[in-house]
Amino acid sequence: MKTMCTEVVSILDAVGVEKVLAVGHDWGSFLVSRLANYFPERFLKFVFLDVAYQAPTGHLNVDAINDMSEKMLGFPVFGYWYFFNSADAAELIDRNAESAASLWYCFDPAIVKQHVCPRGAIRDWFTEGKTVPYASWISKEEVETHKKILDPKDGGYAPPLNWYMAQMADLNDEDESSVAPEKRHIQQPTLLITCSLDPIANASMQEQGMRPFVRNLKVEKMESGHWVQLEKREEVNQTLKTFFQEEQTSAQGR
Repeated sequence: MKTMCTEVVSILDAVGVEKVLAVGHDWGSFLVSRLANYFPERFLKFVFLDVAYQAPTGHLNVDAINDMSEKMLGFPVFGYWYFFNSADAAELIDRNAESAASLWYCFDPAIVKQHVCPRGAIRDWFTEGKTVPYASWISKEEVETHKKILDPKDGGYAPPLNWYMAQMADLNDEDESSVAPEKRHIQQPTLLITCSLDPIANASMQEQGMRPFVRNLKVEKMESGHWVQLEKREEVNQTLKTFFQEEQTSAQGR
């Protein structure tokens, strides 16, 4: 991850941009988290959509997270991680592209809770080739674009699943252990948009886990599932615009 962050900053250097505003969603939130740790001086503000800032605390114990969420929420939130780390996961998903897309962009977040969160449930979903109707907020063209990007001829799902494999294999632990204590906390203004209908990234847990590490945190709560930037496009864009303009206003006043 540190290498990836260095590459992002090298792009900023190449185009002559000194400081930027960073926005991340899902694994993008993890990338933005590490950019905040390794290169805080290059960023004016941070935004995390649905998935909160993750401090560099070392080994991610998926078993412990599932046990804790079962006690607190009544179901494991990371049950699908075991399947994503299995040798045949990418091939099985690649063979069932429609099944995958309809699950990711399903019309009801309760389907995710039932078929993604429990241990073993997502393997059954793909093995049986299940499908459900798409949500109203995603277009047919957007679904086809998703499928095209993840076409097996171009690598399919194997590269995206590497995010999960790297995390469970602790590949980032050595780099993260070198982060100075003061750089584990974000000093810049930061926005977290939580999603009340996402069963995996529980809204209150995301906020609670983030607050101790962020000095200047603003939280906006939206009634949305995981893909808030699609489901609540106008609301998200307006929230981002307002948050970013606050920086411009304060800068002009100095």
